[in-house]
Amino acid sequence: MSLTVSVGSLAEELAGFVAAARLDDVPASVRDRMKDHVIDVAGCVLAGYETAWGRAVVEWVRDLRESGEARVWGSDVTGAASSSALALGVLGHSLDFDDYHAGGKLHPGAVVLPAAFSLGESLGRSGGDVMLAGVLGFETMIRLSLACGPVDTMLRGFHLTGICGGVGAAAAAARLLGLDAERTAHALTLGATQGAGLMGFAHDGSESKRLHAGRAAQSGILAAELAARGFTGPRRGFELEHGGFCHAFAPDPEPGRLVQELGVRWVAGEVSMKRYSCCGSIHSTLDLVAEAAAALGISAGEIEAIEVGHSPAVMQQCGWEYEPGDVLHAQMSLQYCVAILLLEGAVLPRQFRRELLADPRVLSLARRVRCTPDEEVARLYPERFASRVVLRAGGREIELRTEHPRGSPEKPLSSWEVDAKFLGLAADRLSPGRARAVVAGARDLDRCSSVPEFSALLTVEGGEQV
Repeated sequence: MSLTVSVGSLAEELAGFVAAARLDDVPASVRDRMKDHVIDVAGCVLAGYETAWGRAVVEWVRDLRESGEARVWGSDVTGAASSSALALGVLGHSLDFDDYHAGGKLHPGAVVLPAAFSLGESLGRSGGDVMLAGVLGFETMIRLSLACGPVDTMLRGFHLTGICGGVGAAAAAARLLGLDAERTAHALTLGATQGAGLMGFAHDGSESKRLHAGRAAQSGILAAELAARGFTGPRRGFELEHGGFCHAFAPDPEPGRLVQELGVRWVAGEVSMKRYSCCGSIHSTLDLVAEAAAALGISAGEIEAIEVGHSPAVMQQCGWEYEPGDVLHAQMSLQYCVAILLLEGAVLPRQFRRELLADPRVLSLARRVRCTPDEEVARLYPERFASRVVLRAGGREIELRTEHPRGSPEKPLSSWEVDAKFLGLAADRLSPGRARAVVAGARDLDRCSSVPEFSALLTVEGGEQV
């Protein structure tokens, strides 16, 4: 069923959809996948306490001493919905292990779900209400990126998670607040005018990337709460050539993609989930490197050279010469991630330990990895995160190609794999029994009458502090 309403501006058309949608309108496959995303983001949040930046933002919320009751998962800290959402967003994006949309080049889960659960808990909404808000937030955030032209936007130095996230969070928050279509439209464009996030982190490994998801979640709640009180945003805030969102970030946007096939094509069901704790653009490469090394039956020390074919955009984003730096610098580096996969057999948070970042074994192997342009891979990008790998060892050579990494919609993780990932990430914060209860609660979320009951499962047992 299409819920598209033909009205004057893109914001109004999208707002009519957001205000009128029902959970039953969402395909069952998308609803089920949203449960996977809830489990995945919850695991990333809990594991985010391993990082200094994750702990810092939780301490910031605690020091605010707000009267709100929105929980910061993994701790005993509570606060206003907007502050809790900021903390959950930073935690969820702390390890670069959260979900991503390939074509849109952004991370919806770590933005939209913190906003939806924080506000849903403070309002006492049901699990079904929060699930629907999550789907609508994913739809909005991803569609906005596609409308901008994500590759051009990224190449101009903008981080799409940060600039589009506030609008996705605003859609989720407006729905939970029960705003009508008119006020929802204002919430969306108020979220748009707060869009921010620079790609500078890719060059020095700074922690600003982690902030983008949390700040977008917070901005979306602020936008909806102000719209509920009569605050207005620009009616044509997305399509205006001067001062509109899409034209501000890219030279040749397609604003109409924001509402194209709205209610017919559900882009919320097209989001990838990660097997590796690093930039999603290089996951297909890691799949191929592991497959090639296994096919030749070789060890890391026997490798003579690895040639990786990618698009120019990924080469700029991840294909540069690796030099030891901070954790994020390594997570964005194709050379580092290939080397550590071959040396340790995994690319998980523990593969970014400080002592490994400058390990001579890693540096030696990383220097044998070369990223080159590939016309076929470039043609498919960014709708498909394809890759080509040529591995040479012991006088032998193997060449492999793939159009999709494991974890993508075309090669999805099973629910069992999603659950197992969560149980591993949650092990340091929750007991095995509590962690299994979280999984069961998420799988039954659409039948949960009270989101606070679910969020309570993610409170650290025994009142443990940050």
